Amino acid sequence: MRQPARLNISRLTLPLTVLLAACTPTAATEPSPVWQDEFSGAALSSQRWSPQIGNGFMAGNDYVSGWGNNELQYYTDRPQNLRLENGELVITARKETFTGPTGNTSGTFGWTSGRIRTAGKFSRTYGRFEIRAKFPRGKGLWPAIWLLPEEPNPYGSWAASGELDIAEGWGSKPGEVAQTIHYGGLWPNNVYSGSTVKYPQGAMDDWHVYAVEWTPGKIQWFIDGQLTSEKTEWWSAGAPRPAATPICTPGPRRLTSRFMCC
Repeated sequence: MRQPARLNISRLTLPLTVLLAACTPTAATEPSPVWQDEFSGAALSSQRWSPQIGNGFMAGNDYVSGWGNNELQYYTDRPQNLRLENGELVITARKETFTGPTGNTSGTFGWTSGRIRTAGKFSRTYGRFEIRAKFPRGKGLWPAIWLLPEEPNPYGSWAASGELDIAEGWGSKPGEVAQTIHYGGLWPNNVYSGSTVKYPQGAMDDWHVYAVEWTPGKIQWFIDGQLTSEKTEWWSAGAPRPAATPICTPGPRRLTSRFMCC
């Protein structure tokens, strides 16, 4: 029998260096954590997190299966897929037969996994977002930690509203991780840019501290304290765009973590 694959997260901390309300630089202050979760309790905090259930979402009257990514798994909140263990959040992908609701009908899937988010419970515009985690290796595994905007959003829906991927790994490429932003127009007129970087040390199944520092006009990615990529240009079709000038698309961002199979 194939063994389940696990994503382990021991710490999610948001030490914000400064909270800015406009797209103008200001002097940073000493980091001061405003939100963190050490996963030291007996169960996932319902005041901080909500699990997402299913294999897709409703877009008007249509059900978008696979979450728009051709994902094979069905997300559940069962302890087999999502639990706390020894001070760690453990998200486990399992190869099994599972039947669950898919919009107005139901479907049967060959994989299950877990996905959680802070939507409606905690979000921030600007700051340092830091996560200590280790990802599983293996073909078809696609763990990720990313930021999405709160909804409704003044810039519109995805990806005019933006997406910031803190870390996105491929189980078949254990020495690499993607650091990406999605922006531009509404799907399918969206664009993305980013970097696929090598780990400074070790591989995806070792413990690493992944961090993003987001300030007006600049996004920087770090792995274990080392700067690995930077972006200074992005735009949204939902806001004015002066010629040749990148715009700042601020707004509260919520944290999402998933472990999926493709």
